Amino acid sequence: MTRKNNNKNKLDTGRAFFTLEEGVCAKLNIPGSSRNSVPVTLLSISGGGIGFVALRHKLPTIHLGDRFTLTDIKTPQPLGTIDRADVSVTYVVDDSTKIRLSLGCEFINSNQHFLQRIRNFVKNRLLKLGLMQKQKIPQP
Repeated sequence: MTRKNNNKNKLDTGRAFFTLEEGVCAKLNIPGSSRNSVPVTLLSISGGGIGFVALRHKLPTIHLGDRFTLTDIKTPQPLGTIDRADVSVTYVVDDSTKIRLSLGCEFINSNQHFLQRIRNFVKNRLLKLGLMQKQKIPQP
């Protein structure tokens, strides 16, 4: 695994994980690629960023700090569909079969309303699953 050195603790805002069965997905737009976008499966989301997996052969070489735009992000209600989010790669994990690539990205250029909607979604999901007591999630 390759990880960008980042002193901020992005997990302070809480994180919601998704199962593959939920089919939470998005499109990763690759600048300068012959493909307009690559389908990805979301693994997690937080007020700091998003984690996803994609088929390796559909992706170009990806480096820490690369910037992309995710579009048509389909998450469960009450968050629902997010039209777009600009992200920067903070970690890359190659699976042992070399079939999939997992990426972790931080949100960039995002307004506070967008980030607060995500934090509220995470909090509600964790409460619903019984993984969190009713308490206030720290704000960044």
